[in-house]
Amino acid sequence: MIPSLAAHLRRSRPGFVHSFHYCDAVAADLAGRLGLLTIQGMPLFRPGGGGRLRRRLLDRALDRAPMVTVPSQAAADHLREGFGREAVVLPNALHTAPFALDVPRRPNVIFCAATGEDERKRVGLLVDAHGRLLRDGRELELWLGGEVNAQAQERLRGRLPDAQHATVRFLGNLSGSGLARAYASAAVTCLPSLYEAFGVVLVESLAAGTPVAGCAHAAIPEIIDEEVGGLFPPESGPEAVDLLASCLADLLDRASAGQLVEACRARAQRYDWSVLGPRYLEVYAALA
Repeated sequence: MIPSLAAHLRRSRPGFVHSFHYCDAVAADLAGRLGLLTIQGMPLFRPGGGGRLRRRLLDRALDRAPMVTVPSQAAADHLREGFGREAVVLPNALHTAPFALDVPRRPNVIFCAATGEDERKRVGLLVDAHGRLLRDGRELELWLGGEVNAQAQERLRGRLPDAQHATVRFLGNLSGSGLARAYASAAVTCLPSLYEAFGVVLVESLAAGTPVAGCAHAAIPEIIDEEVGGLFPPESGPEAVDLLASCLADLLDRASAGQLVEACRARAQRYDWSVLGPRYLEVYAALA
């Protein structure tokens, strides 16, 4: 991809290039057009599996970029500690208004918009915590959005007793009004993942007025706190199930009073394009 993109940039000669991946940035540098580099995630390199080449490409991009931005302070800290590069924190932006739907809310629904096949998202942990709440006598449904193949669905449902399988619903890939409706219909949402550099699903949920239970790890605590949700420690094993189940139980009780909706929507406004758009333009103007 890099040689082809570099050739395209040489031909098209854009006035400014904003790269959202280090491979894009290497291509832009080869074409003499490198401007801004945004690192969206946390590049956690491990030995083997081609990691050495990817690390060299990332190092080149970081060395040559005039400015690097990241979407959170956690990502900035990671880049400084792991790669020795300072970065400007510029959060991801989205249009929040489409998520503020006026639809009936289901007080017994937990929604999670995360790929069930990605181990980092820890959807299995959420299923286990859901099962713990069911055993405690709560009548709940767990809605899972995102691509999950049939085998993964079977594995996730298999973490529960047969009688509870029907309480887990796989909604598939959602977008537009379907995704917004899922957020707005749920009582709470949950993101149990680790190493989130931002977590746009957090802001989408808040924009719908739906509080979030999130793992107190990486960038999630920069968006979620007790005013708009709940946090649980990034533990593993049986203890993690208890901690997440307790967090969800508390948040479900608080959400049932209906007092978190406006606080959630107000928090989401911090990440609306109307607020962050001008900051992007300031960065472009400084580099152009």
